[in-house]
Amino acid sequence: MRIIGLIIILLVLISGCAPSKPRPAEKELRPSLMVRPNIRMMREPQYKLKLGVVSMRDQRLSNFFGESDNFFRESVIQGLSQSIYLSLKRSHLFEETKRINIDMPDRMTRAELRKLATQNNVDVIFVSDIVVFNLLRKSLMDGDALEVKMGGQSDGDVVFNDFQLSVNYQLIGQLIYAKSGAILWAENVKRKKSVLGEDGTLSVNRLGLISQEVIKDTMVDMITLIKSTAVGVK
Repeated sequence: MRIIGLIIILLVLISGCAPSKPRPAEKELRPSLMVRPNIRMMREPQYKLKLGVVSMRDQRLSNFFGESDNFFRESVIQGLSQSIYLSLKRSHLFEETKRINIDMPDRMTRAELRKLATQNNVDVIFVSDIVVFNLLRKSLMDGDALEVKMGGQSDGDVVFNDFQLSVNYQLIGQLIYAKSGAILWAENVKRKKSVLGEDGTLSVNRLGLISQEVIKDTMVDMITLIKSTAVGVK
């Protein structure tokens, strides 16, 4: 049976009928990266301070999939930055939370940080970096995975349903008290969700749902960590 399966695979490749890859949809059909996670709002702010949330910095080594980031309605930076702002605002960790639409440099002096805070009338700056946000497409036909996949299935089924697709999100966030430059909180937060994709593709709706679930879970983890591990201001 294994030989028959390998012959079928070879015939598929020779005929040029290789499984298709995920492709960006028309812009008006693309899902949004702006989410409102189900975060329990605090009755009283953890900090009697004003928070400013700046745009995320993109530190990824690769785009969302292949050479493209154009799978969503907004740019990756815009969408993920807005989701962080909405999550922090909803959490009520601070007395006031506002969005600061600037591109943060890789390095900033304490004087520059204080100036930014003064200009925007905030006390704390939330700075974050996108480390990973991508779609990974892995064949389950490689090595030992073929044996697992073939269990209880015909060889034909294995050929046409042999991809695992994973949306990965990882960020590094920091809460910086502008007056002194003290770091109140810094953490690496990451999440991943995997599904089987027939022919290696995902529908636009399914891609949107999976991506939004990963972002929501990451935001919940981030807020939970801030609540439990952030230090106070002396």
